[in-house]
Amino acid sequence: VRVNAVAPGGVLPPEGSHDPGYQNMMQQTPMAGMAGPEAVVGAVRSLSAAEFVTGEVLHVDGGRLLV
Repeated sequence: VRVNAVAPGGVLPPEGSHDPGYQNMMQQTPMAGMAGPEAVVGAVRSLSAAEFVTGEVLHVDGGRLLV
């Protein structure tokens, strides 16, 4: 049994993306900016293709976890 996870960060802005808190978070993200759902899809595809990988969490957050 393989168990992996994808942990998306600021991938989609909240409704009304002019929220100052969200904008501030994105400015403090090391890769500065929003990736979009394509980044999450890519992470899922990578984990799906890696047949000998289990117990991993891919953080798709532009480095936000590091801050």
